[in-house]
Amino acid sequence: MPIEFKPSDSDKTRPCPSCRMMISILATKCRYCGEEVGRPKDETRTMTVADLGGETVTRYATSATVMEALEAFRSEEEMKSNPPDDAEDEKRSLFRRKSKSRAAAEEEISSDPVLDGLPELDERSQALASLTSPSAPKRRGVSRRRPEKPTWMKRVAVFAGLVAGIVILYLGAVKGFAMMRAGDDAQEPQTRKYANEAESILANDGDPIKALTVAVEAQRKEDHPKNRQVLQAARDNVIAAVQAHLNATPWSLKDLSTASGLATQALDINPHDDTRALKEEVDREYFDYYMVLDAISKEEGESIATFRLNQGVVSDEAGATVKAKVGDVVQERFEVAKIASNYVRVLDKKRNSRMVTYDLSGNIR
Repeated sequence: MPIEFKPSDSDKTRPCPSCRMMISILATKCRYCGEEVGRPKDETRTMTVADLGGETVTRYATSATVMEALEAFRSEEEMKSNPPDDAEDEKRSLFRRKSKSRAAAEEEISSDPVLDGLPELDERSQALASLTSPSAPKRRGVSRRRPEKPTWMKRVAVFAGLVAGIVILYLGAVKGFAMMRAGDDAQEPQTRKYANEAESILANDGDPIKALTVAVEAQRKEDHPKNRQVLQAARDNVIAAVQAHLNATPWSLKDLSTASGLATQALDINPHDDTRALKEEVDREYFDYYMVLDAISKEEGESIATFRLNQGVVSDEAGATVKAKVGDVVQERFEVAKIASNYVRVLDKKRNSRMVTYDLSGNIR
């Protein structure tokens, strides 16, 4: 009975080029189909250190698990050498943040699935951990301590210092500005070289226009605080004189003309906001008062007065006509009190309820 050769598991095999059956890599003829398969090629041999007669050196690489265990061991030893103050760690800071206590740190280490269940490190592993784990050098005789966190008292002190600095800067700026103003005032002459005659004119109730003219000239010659005060008093005196004519009792058109003349001269002598506002008020009085009674008629048994507004005054409203009966208000100030056959009486509600009469001849009294 022929003996069949079976290659061992260590022999390498290759497929037959014809039947694709697996045969030994050293065979020259397929044992299944009988085809010549050719001699095998020499494989590239890999030479090791032992083949070359050298000595094999084994190097150990620390795994990640061992490194994590070493780091946990180092942290635990550090916590044992420098135990934290749990009572201090439990306190809340000014920002409402709570730090971890020692018990929380130990619980975090014990709950780690990688570190839990690892065996204790021997002396060699501990030495290896000290070499591979970076740590700060310890000084001889000096123990490592965790840096102290600023307490709430220190934070309050810092905040108070900032507030005090801001207040000091603000007060310094205000005082500096006041000193600058005081310096500007100090540059002004404290005594006047020229006597201001407007003071005597005002004291003796003299001509308001003359007093204003003299006050303006004195202030122009010598810009002194007292001269500016006298000039303002002269302007106020002119305004009072104009208002006295506008509110005169009894009143006539002459008072309105006098008030208009005073306001115009004051504005020419001293163009100022006060004199400008006074001139505008007097011009409005002219605009309102210079209206003409154009006609008186009867409509449905009731007397009706027809006014032509602003006669003789240049305005967009000049020449407009308004019809009114007793009780009506013309130009938002004149209330019609009586309509006769040839005149109309109106009540000026703006000027002390003054009674003014307009007749068909164009007279105003």
